[in-house]
Amino acid sequence: MLIELYSPPESRHELSSFDECRAFAATHFPWLQLHVDRRRDFRANINHRTFGSRRLTTAYYTQECRMHYERPIRNHTENGHLKIVWLHAGGMHLSQGGRQCVLSSGQVTLYDAGFPYSLHLAPETCLTVLTLPYDTIPDWHLHAARLCARPMANLPCTRTALVAARTLLHDAQLSLADADTILQSAQWLLQHSLLQQLQGSPQSALEPKLAQAHTFIRQHLSNPALSPATLASALHISRRTLYALFQHHFLTPAQYIRWIRLVSVRQALAQPVLSHKSILTLALEHGFNDAASFSRMFKQAFGVSPHQWRHRNLQETVCDTGTQ
Repeated sequence: MLIELYSPPESRHELSSFDECRAFAATHFPWLQLHVDRRRDFRANINHRTFGSRRLTTAYYTQECRMHYERPIRNHTENGHLKIVWLHAGGMHLSQGGRQCVLSSGQVTLYDAGFPYSLHLAPETCLTVLTLPYDTIPDWHLHAARLCARPMANLPCTRTALVAARTLLHDAQLSLADADTILQSAQWLLQHSLLQQLQGSPQSALEPKLAQAHTFIRQHLSNPALSPATLASALHISRRTLYALFQHHFLTPAQYIRWIRLVSVRQALAQPVLSHKSILTLALEHGFNDAASFSRMFKQAFGVSPHQWRHRNLQETVCDTGTQ
């Protein structure tokens, strides 16, 4: 399957003032608030390419800069994505979900782009940001609290992946097939690195309960009556404890149930063996009550309608089969 290239081969922006930078952000990232203490001599160079649901960006800022995403906004383009940040020069302070992370040159961290965060960049900061979908990490919401706003382990596969991805910004002659191969390889290496980090990361006292909740939700997806109350009862904890558990992982219990349902039905829609089932049938089998609300939530979460998602994936399956 080849990725779709939505941006020009190279999108370079040389911003010579803070006002230009703020206008650029308002156009491309309207949910993001920018602040600087010193506007004089402010400049920024931004270079990015977008590949389907993935984006690669390098940025350089001459002055201290603060960026805030303060409250969840439905249907913005980075919902459902995580960002891996590699700092080349300068310094960065990242805050998300009550966790703090201070990075120096050469370090790597990540954050969830769909939930509130704050970035504080030191003067003369240069960084690379790789934006990837949640499914880079299986069961992302189970692990987000142990990965976000924490320095990543200095593993060779992490650096190899990011160095490989950066070549996409500098080689305009790469074909779509070559670009896809590089990105897929980088994504696999980063997945391997993050899973290794999870194995060495201590669990919180509530982590086993979250795993139990995840298992219970998957086992009862088809039940439309599945709710935070039934989940709390099944786990033998109070609703207050349940909400505290999921707030630590950026979601309310109801949001988490809905997200697991949406991801599961999205996977079902892409399977050729289930192509004989209607979209409504699959939605009902995953606990949704009606076609209209399901279609609306699906498009808000993934940016395409269920019909578009199914058609695109089944077409790709046919093309892949035809080329074998």
